[in-house]
Amino acid sequence: CFYALIVFNFDNPHQGKLNHLDFHLNISQPVRLIFIWGLMGAGKSTTGKKLAIKLGWQFVDSDQAIEEDQGRTVAQIFKDDGEEEFRNLEKDWIEKLNLENTIVAVGGGTPCFNDLNRRMLEQGLCLWFDAPIGMLVSRIMSSKAQRPLIAGLSENQLRDKLAHLMNERQEDYQKAHLIFQMNRLSIDDLATYVKLAIEGK
Repeated sequence: CFYALIVFNFDNPHQGKLNHLDFHLNISQPVRLIFIWGLMGAGKSTTGKKLAIKLGWQFVDSDQAIEEDQGRTVAQIFKDDGEEEFRNLEKDWIEKLNLENTIVAVGGGTPCFNDLNRRMLEQGLCLWFDAPIGMLVSRIMSSKAQRPLIAGLSENQLRDKLAHLMNERQEDYQKAHLIFQMNRLSIDDLATYVKLAIEGK
């Protein structure tokens, strides 16, 4: 099992370089899966794909995989069957996951339902991509992605909704093995720290 938590705060100038960090993550099994957690807009898919390229791994977005399996978008599943059914589909997909050397970006609520945070913590290395609410709002407002939990919200309503979701989910997100604050994090630094974790250094 994993039993360490490292927080990289890139707002702190004293944590900006590797030689300023005492980094060690104890792992008792080879890491074959990396799960990325975080609110919508945190960069789970965009940055996750770049990280996969840096590591030479595959990348999978759980929402996209579920959409392909179901032949419907997540928004359609929410509309037709409700959130509970979607959460059950997430649970089934995670439990049947049989991949290696793969980064999996999961939905923002995935670690918070059906004991899936424990399941993912046991299966692989879990990263929380944390980001300021303002940064999330800016990214979401400029995105064309359909997001059923925030459909039709104004910018102020979106800000309030994200703050509410963070308040609800933060306790679960904080169980991740590694927490990265994304507002000043380069992909090269992220890849370096994740490689150290995988190699157990």
